Amino acid sequence: MQPTNDPDGAGGVKSIAALQRGLRVLQAIQQAPRITLTELQRHTLLPHATLLRILKTLDEEGWIERDALTKRYATRAAPRAVQPRNDWRDRLSLISRPIRTALQRKISWPVNLAVRDRTSMLILDTESTGSLTPNYHALSFRPPMLKSSMGRCYLAYCPDQEREEILRALARSPDHADSGIRADRIRRMVAEIRQRGYALRDDPSNEPLDSPERFSALSVPIQCEQRVIACLACVWVPSLANSDDMVGRHLSSLQHSAKAIEARLRQAGFPAAG
Repeated sequence: MQPTNDPDGAGGVKSIAALQRGLRVLQAIQQAPRITLTELQRHTLLPHATLLRILKTLDEEGWIERDALTKRYATRAAPRAVQPRNDWRDRLSLISRPIRTALQRKISWPVNLAVRDRTSMLILDTESTGSLTPNYHALSFRPPMLKSSMGRCYLAYCPDQEREEILRALARSPDHADSGIRADRIRRMVAEIRQRGYALRDDPSNEPLDSPERFSALSVPIQCEQRVIACLACVWVPSLANSDDMVGRHLSSLQHSAKAIEARLRQAGFPAAG
């Protein structure tokens, strides 16, 4: 008997082509949040019927989700099968909720809490009252990193190494909104945000009149142990309020609430406890 360098016996086992195709689709969605079926087909080069079967399987197993309005796909924060019982995001949302509720009483527009999820932001929940509020289900729960106020805010305050990792991943995205921004512009954006202490969303006037993304937003960071862990944002309809007015009226309240959340997180021993 000849000696073998394959003690597990895997050397002669064939790989699973169907699994490879599924992983290729999942990777494409991870690299390009908010991706359409047409973009996925162009990126993966898979037949239409095959791609649909893979997407249906990934959706049923809890790995991805599809926005019914925009018809775009995105990965879930964590698959249902591996969702941790004591998710730090749940603790963050619970600890910060009283402060966000109090903030909402001062602001008639929605107040959102978001964290980073790979190369986009993930909105954990929304505090809103009154009738002058955008339909946030239509606006997407995964704001893009370079276009949204929350993504820009996170990029500005995260460590340099983490920012570079995010930008390298975005550079591989087939979505031009993620990969088409020059590095020098990003550096200027980061410096401006850190100098003024807040981030604004990309100009919504460039969006079509019927686009669900025709809204404005203002975000500030929430930091814990000298690291940004989330962003707190106020969202409004630009035809009813302008950015200068919203900054003047609500920035101090947002910043005060962010600091109050940070204090409660320290008091709760976040994120180690639980």
